[in-house]
Amino acid sequence: MWGELSVAGWAWWSATASMKVSGKRQAANTRAAASSWAMPKAAISAFRSGTPACASGGGRRLKRGRPPAARRRASSAGPWSAPPERGGLPVLFPRHLNVAESVHLQAKDLIENWLYEQGSEDGWWYCPYGCQGGGAVGLSQETILRNTLGLKNVVGILLEARSAGGATRPNDGSSATPNSRKRKTFSALYTYHQFLDYFRANQTEIAQAIEEGEDFQVSNTGRIVFRGSYDVPAFPPPHPGEAPPPPEIPGPDQILDEPVCGYLLTEEQYNGPRSDSPAGFPTTLADRIAAHGWRVQERSNGYMVPLTQPERGLIPLLLDGQAAEPWVDAKRLYGPPGDAQAPLPDSACGLGRGAASPDRTPSQSELNYITD
Repeated sequence: MWGELSVAGWAWWSATASMKVSGKRQAANTRAAASSWAMPKAAISAFRSGTPACASGGGRRLKRGRPPAARRRASSAGPWSAPPERGGLPVLFPRHLNVAESVHLQAKDLIENWLYEQGSEDGWWYCPYGCQGGGAVGLSQETILRNTLGLKNVVGILLEARSAGGATRPNDGSSATPNSRKRKTFSALYTYHQFLDYFRANQTEIAQAIEEGEDFQVSNTGRIVFRGSYDVPAFPPPHPGEAPPPPEIPGPDQILDEPVCGYLLTEEQYNGPRSDSPAGFPTTLADRIAAHGWRVQERSNGYMVPLTQPERGLIPLLLDGQAAEPWVDAKRLYGPPGDAQAPLPDSACGLGRGAASPDRTPSQSELNYITD
């Protein structure tokens, strides 16, 4: 059970652990999944394209199956990820505002009410990733796996295992010493054990958070945010959470309040070749959408992707031209005026009218960021 890793078209470049605890998801098995591989940071473009990819130097192919309920992404970072006076093990939960609140809060609980407490008792100094006090770190980019997890209704976290412990581990020497490597490896193993202990102890709560999150997304209610983060309030010092990552408040052009019910893709957009596919691995948008497991309705004038599905928070980030890093500028569709039926049937999506997708150039701050 512990080793069964299920993904939905994500290119992974980290070690992960998973547990399937959602009975509803297992019984229905309605969300398609595709094989994927572990991959290094250099191949992030393949992840951004939504394409299964294998890194140079090899990777482990993951098992096809249902998406996991929980994941932990382990990465390696230099000492810049948390100064010695701010913490030794930076961790963070999904912050994108399109992540269902129940999923966000469950991942937040894992860090703030479990890792902070257990770690402090056992001599580890956890802190929020981004605790260096500012900068474009720990934010809402959907291209970062930590946020992708939440957008796919997975209770997941990030760990940045520090290559050098700094003043908190004076016996390390430098990042290349045997002591430093042992400390770094054991810190990751310790977090894995705590991660699994948490999920063993909270399976019912996790299953409920995921079910509530999926139900919320399927209802297609509320605004869509293209970039913006849940706030992370600071704890009174001294505390592992005393120095949180910076706030990220969405501007007016990063919010979609229109009642969009879906997106229409042309034949060329859906089945045409992509110029951003990994070398030697040509893909189409149809391939990527299928890998994510999204529902698609074929129509006489194209292909409609409805928002009344569990990954409603992710779909506009990749199909709406107003998003910061979309795959394509698909046509927004609207339901009939005054139609209060929820969720709206696929056949009714497009019977209303709305404003056309605006042309927008993302700001440099949206594109220039440090990946987790």
